Amino acid sequence: MSKTLVQNYAKAFWGSLAGHPESQAMMSSLQEIGEAFKSDEIVSYFSSPVFSSEQKLKTVETVLKDKIPSELFATIRLLAENDRLSFLPQIFESMVSLKNDSMGVKQGTIYSAVELSKEEVQKIELVVGAKISSKVLLNLKIDNKIKAGVRVEVDGWTFDDGLDYHELKLTEYLKRS
Repeated sequence: MSKTLVQNYAKAFWGSLAGHPESQAMMSSLQEIGEAFKSDEIVSYFSSPVFSSEQKLKTVETVLKDKIPSELFATIRLLAENDRLSFLPQIFESMVSLKNDSMGVKQGTIYSAVELSKEEVQKIELVVGAKISSKVLLNLKIDNKIKAGVRVEVDGWTFDDGLDYHELKLTEYLKRS
């Protein structure tokens, strides 16, 4: 599915959820469903031409109908009818971006050689947020290419505090001397 189509679905989803009294609960439900749709077995089933759209729709109805809010079910049913359920994770990610944009929150990625605690990530979010004058939410990704330290990318900015970066700067400094 093209990025534009994913964004169009996300905008429609977000438009129907924004301001809804249960929007946070629906976003949580959608996140859980989106995570389930990252499973190879589920993606394979809903992407398979062997099963008809009717069979896929019946599966969705059986599994989700009474377990999620009716507004959310209607949207997921629409995706099933259009044979686009396998794109639910991308649609959810795009919706989160729309939500964060509407709240003035910038999303970014923190790259580290080791796992960081939630507290460490939150401290880095605060420091980076102060630098760019915005609230920042960071997703942690482990990068084996980083020897030590972290690199943060958010809203076109890169904050590199990795050992490689410091080695490069030290080498440049020594060459100039």
